[in-house]
Amino acid sequence: MPTRIFLQDFNLGGLSDSIYQGVSNSLFSIVGFNLFAEPGVLKVSQKLTKESGATIDDFVKTIIPCSDGNTYLFGATTGKIWKRTSAGVYSLVRTHEDGKGITGSAEFNGYVYYGADDELGRWQIGTNWNTADDDWNIFTNGDTDYHPMLTKSLGLYIGDGSLVALVDSAAVYTANALDLEDKYRIKSLSDFYDELLIGTFVNDNINLTKIYRWNTWSESWTSEDSVPELGINSFIPVDNQVIVQCGTKGRIYVFTGQTLNLFKRIPGDWEGTNKAVVHSTASANYDGLVLFGLSNSAGNPAKQGIYTLGAYSSNYPKILTLSHIISQNKTADIQIGAIAIVGDDVLVSWKDGAVYGIDKLDHTNKYNGAYIETRIIALNRMEQKKAKIKIGYQTLPAGTDIIIKHKINHAGTFTLLSSQTDTLRKIKEGTIFLEEVNTLQFKIETTATANTAPIIESIEIILD
Repeated sequence: MPTRIFLQDFNLGGLSDSIYQGVSNSLFSIVGFNLFAEPGVLKVSQKLTKESGATIDDFVKTIIPCSDGNTYLFGATTGKIWKRTSAGVYSLVRTHEDGKGITGSAEFNGYVYYGADDELGRWQIGTNWNTADDDWNIFTNGDTDYHPMLTKSLGLYIGDGSLVALVDSAAVYTANALDLEDKYRIKSLSDFYDELLIGTFVNDNINLTKIYRWNTWSESWTSEDSVPELGINSFIPVDNQVIVQCGTKGRIYVFTGQTLNLFKRIPGDWEGTNKAVVHSTASANYDGLVLFGLSNSAGNPAKQGIYTLGAYSSNYPKILTLSHIISQNKTADIQIGAIAIVGDDVLVSWKDGAVYGIDKLDHTNKYNGAYIETRIIALNRMEQKKAKIKIGYQTLPAGTDIIIKHKINHAGTFTLLSSQTDTLRKIKEGTIFLEEVNTLQFKIETTATANTAPIIESIEIILD
């Protein structure tokens, strides 16, 4: 009797934990699909299109949508500061006078503040950028890599090594509003109701770090929790919940108010020296969903790009997908520096070797090349001789296509499967004869034309 495998409630499963195992309806790869727009179908995501041209020539790791209607972007190496107008026009407005890379920024009380090494600069909004003061104040520790900033409780809080610096509502600067243990460097900041959350890092050899909770006025922190990870990289913004990406092995935690508890792991090969991280400002909340950018550190353990974590509504499970690929159309050897939401626009900064850019979510074009990969299907090696796959689609617009590929016996690459389209039943199908086959996997690709792409409703695999 034939064995039938149905895949259709894609938004209930998301990415599987491995190529072999995952929750019901999960898939090994989901690249370039929006599983949240319409529950139960696979819709292709809008593409990311490079907007910055050749203007951006440094890795941007902090972006500020400003109250003057412009967006400001800061070079992490050269100290260049660019302006993006609401029309998407980029221009260089200033370079840090000492050429120091800028690793944190925020708008607060009519100024844009930015941290670079041992200097805290600021610029009064509405004036010429030539009037900016790059060394308005001095950091005590002068951390060369991290100056996360957060506005809260009428103050601007800034990480500087083991110190939290403060600019208050009267523009009074305090270099050491809170002192942590000396060995900890502040890598990320967030809030928890009326309190400040502080994520730390020691060094690349210490797989133990702490999260601190501080009420912003006591002489010491309220509570702390240790986590066996190589740093607390990024607080990922979720409504009424604190989700944190820690370490270099793809783990995501939930903060309960007292402790960090393991929540999910980004699927990948995390063995040995393979490493990837989410940079401090490479996350955002867009349309009720969490976006975060995964960056390679070593070994490309997981596909890199913009992941989406969320659910259609509260009665659906939270799932994880790789929803957007940068305009370089690469998922390896890249870094995502920052994600910023500017009205309806999503801006993504990236680095690809010595090439840099800012992408914008393109509302008029679909991503061309979205695909899914099933988990491994283990066959009855003595009895099953044939596999048929049927892909039910809602729409298959002119100039678009659904392409079926397969892989047998853990082959290194997928092979194109000859397929037919039944336009009456709206099915794309193909057949494989299973001679000396013990494992089977399918890859389903889509092609898009402008703002049209196929919409997939169901997948049925029949083993006979």
